[in-house]
Formats: sequence, C-alpha cells, structure tokens
Amino acid sequence: MDTLPPFQAWAQAWQGATPPAAWPMSVARTVWIDLPVEVASRLQRFAAAQAQDQMRVFSEMSTPDGTGLGNPLMRQATFLQQSSLAWGTEMLEIMELCQEKLLNTGRAPSDAPIHYPKAAA
Repeated sequence: MDTLPPFQAWAQAWQGATPPAAWPMSVARTVWIDLPVEVASRLQRFAAAQAQDQMRVFSEMSTPDGTGLGNPLMRQATFLQQSSLAWGTEMLEIMELCQEKLLNTGRAPSDAPIHYPKAAA
C-alpha cells in the first residue's frame, strides 16, 4: 500500500499546477470575466427558449378552429407550472456552475484534483 503523508500528497498533486503568484489574476479573471459571461449566455439562451415556448402556446391557443385545445386557462397554467420548474432547474445548474468555477480557480482545467490518502482502518 503506497501512501504518502498528507503534505507530500498535496505537494505532489500540485506539481505542474498554476503557480500561486498567478492565482489572484486567475480568480479575478474568473469572477469578473469568465463566470459572468458564461452565466449571462446561459440565461440568455434559456430565456429565449422559454419565450419561444410561450409564443408557441399562444399561437396554438389562437387558432381559429381550436382543435386539440382544452381550456386555454388550464393550458396556460400548465405552461407556467412547467416553466417555473424549468427556471428552478436552470438556476440550480447555474449555481453548480458558479460553485465549480469559484472553487477551482487555482487550477487549470487539465490538472487532476487532489487525492488525499485514506486513513487506515
């Protein structure tokens, strides 16, 4: 069983990683540029898709023959329920994205995560 003391395992995992002097710039770039741009683009795509779905529902409800439509109020309520669930899911995904970006700012994406040795049982 090849286990290293925790500090040596930590130091070995960080070999080849971004040097500590570059971390403040990496954090600044992530917080002020990369993350806001990525969040804004995700929100823009999602909001556009939701608006498109709402327009589709309105166009289906406005057909003159009204074939296949039940109560328009129930149809709109169903869309709003699905939309609120989709918005909640999207917000959770954005929070996970923020957590991932903010917690991993010191490493390049190709760096392996730190694996600490397990304690002997």
